[in-house]
Amino acid sequence: MHSSSMTTAGIWMATQPFVAIDVSEDDVVKVNHIKNALEQSREYIPHPARSSNLFEPILKLAGVTSYSEFTESARSCSIELEGRRLRFIPYRNLGPRIGHEEITGRIKSVSINASAERITATLESAFDACE
Repeated sequence: MHSSSMTTAGIWMATQPFVAIDVSEDDVVKVNHIKNALEQSREYIPHPARSSNLFEPILKLAGVTSYSEFTESARSCSIELEGRRLRFIPYRNLGPRIGHEEITGRIKSVSINASAERITATLESAFDACE
């Protein structure tokens, strides 16, 4: 899990915190990671240099050495806070050359005030909807 921030060039990119979450972790811990990642999202951060390897922290957490290796089996889900609702957006993996695309018809939503169990169940449902 990671935060996403928008650069001064208008591009959204992965930013800290970068966290590997074990599926067996407590639901409250998982929800705290979700809320922390959302709180760390920023707009208008400096645009990185072209030589920056922005995806490296994610590759390290996944235990792989390349983006191609990572995307071979990766499932991806975005989490957005819209008002007081969390939106979990599943993605379709189109491979390393194309990347991931939203599956808009499978978006899941839950109140930010819902129980930790309900929030993580909604997240798991969104991951199940990924392709």
